[in-house]
Order: sequence, then structure tokens, then C-alpha cells
Amino acid sequence: MAEENAATIKNRQLPVAYCETPDEMLERFLTDDSLNDVILKGTDGVEVPANRFLLSARSDVFKGMLLGKFQEASSPAIELGFPGSVLKAVVEFVLTSSAQILNCKKRKVSGAEGIDVSIQQIESLVSLAEAASYFNLAGLGDLVLTSFETMLTMQPCLSFAALQACRMAGDGVLEVFMETSKAWVRETSAKPVSVKQVASLSKVIMEEILTDSETKMAEYSSEGRVGF
Repeated sequence: MAEENAATIKNRQLPVAYCETPDEMLERFLTDDSLNDVILKGTDGVEVPANRFLLSARSDVFKGMLLGKFQEASSPAIELGFPGSVLKAVVEFVLTSSAQILNCKKRKVSGAEGIDVSIQQIESLVSLAEAASYFNLAGLGDLVLTSFETMLTMQPCLSFAALQACRMAGDGVLEVFMETSKAWVRETSAKPVSVKQVASLSKVIMEEILTDSETKMAEYSSEGRVGF
């Protein structure tokens, strides 16, 4: 009997640790909603589960909002002035110091590697920069700017959308994002921009570009493209 018990104990599989590292523990909050106690509601209706204590530990603004005397402290859901994709990125950053929205999808064209970046992604980055400033999230703004500059370097024509997104965001966007967008609009001399990119601009932004003394814009060509 003793030998049988010893064999049973020896063969018994010890339980695997639920989370082996602090990083794994924090990432668990991204996939297990039962660990979260508040819903962040975006301007587009998207709901993002989060943990108020972890948000508060990373941001004094969240701490005042979620653990202070504000109404949000006792509410299971709070509405914030940012799209759901941006709030999701904020939660990801709080838990992992990164966010998927900062990454570029890689593609290959004629054997060469490039990246795929959409206008929506550029707009989301601008909004995320605004959120980083609003919530006082140290380090997030720098990550967003690095990603922003990388995307414009790879696809300069998106500088149009970037400039418009910055203007629409208004005072909430750091000046460096505005100046970076302007610089790419001015300096994209060797890379033609499609009419579609130009047509998406508002009248105000188009006038700003055309009246900028540092911007040199050529006429539309027969191929439906415009050069600088």
C-alpha cells in the first residue's frame, strides 16, 4: 500500500502555475474579462473591459476618475471621448507597455518588403497621441510618435491624412505630430500622391497646403496623380 501511494504521488502531475511571471499576469487581464471591473465606452459605441485599479496604478488621471470622488468611481461603465480602438490600445499599453495599433502589417511587392498602413490607422495614432496626453500616460506618446514617423516614412502619401487628423483633433494633439505631418507634406517631392488621397481632404486642409510657401504642388497629370 505504501509503495502504491508513493507511485501515485510520483506520477501525479503538479498543477501548472496560473501565471508564472508578472507580465503573464497582466496579459491575463486582456483575455479574461472576469478579472475586470469597469467598461470603457468609446465614442463609436465600442466597449473595452478594464480593471480600474490597474488603470489607476498607471495614470493619475484614471486614479482620480476611477478611485476618487467622481461619479465614475461608482459606475460599472464610463464614457470617454475616444474611439474604442484607441481605448483598447490604452488598456493594452497599461498592461503590456505596448499596443497592437502601433505595429505595421508587413507585405511583399515584387520581392521587396514593405508595410501596409491605412488612413484609419494613421487617424487612430493621432487620437492615441491625444489620449496619451489626456491620461498622462508616460511613455505612450513617445511610442506613438515613433510609430507615426515610421509609417509616414514608409508611405509618405499618408501625410495628407495625418495632417487632417491632427487638425481635427485640435489642441489635444502634441505640436510635434502636426509639424511631422507638415514636413512630410512639404518634402514628399519624389513620391507622387494619388488623387484619392487629395480628394479625401477637407477644403480647409487643402487651402492650408496650397497656401503654404514651403509646399510646391504640381498640376494633376493624365494618370490621375499629383506630384510635389
